[in-house]
Amino acid sequence: MRGRLLSSIVVTAGLLSAPGVAAATSVTTITSGPVNGSTINYSTASFAFSSSEVGSTFECRFDGGGFAACTSPYTTIKLGDGTHSFAVRAVDGVGNRSANVRRTFTVDTKPPQTTIAKRPRSKTTDRRPKIRFSSSEAG
Repeated sequence: MRGRLLSSIVVTAGLLSAPGVAAATSVTTITSGPVNGSTINYSTASFAFSSSEVGSTFECRFDGGGFAACTSPYTTIKLGDGTHSFAVRAVDGVGNRSANVRRTFTVDTKPPQTTIAKRPRSKTTDRRPKIRFSSSEAG
C-alpha cells in the first residue's frame, strides 16, 4: 500500500523508564529511623535505607532542601524542636532515580511545665484537698 506508515511500540511492564526516572521495579526502602508521623524526644535522628537494585547509590534531602549524595545510615545534625522531614531515593548505575521515600516526624525535647492553679492555703488535715493544675502540653 502506497503512503501507509506502519509502526509499533512494544513496552514490557515495569522495564521502561523515562530518562532520569528508575524503572518501576526499583524500590527504595527506609529500614530504620523515626516512624512517619511520630514524635521523638531527642535532637538527632538516624535513618537506614536500601534499594532493591544492587549497586545503587543514594540521594537524601532533609527539611525540603535539595537532594545530595548520601550513604546509609544517614544521621542528622542537631535538630530544633518542631516538624522535620527526610526523603531518600536510589540512583542506579545509569543515573535513573527511584521514587522518593519520605518520613515526617516531630522533635520535642522540652518537658511539659506543670503549674498548680489552686491548692489549700496552708497545712491542712483535709483528707481530700482540692488541687487544680495545668500543663504546658496536652495529653
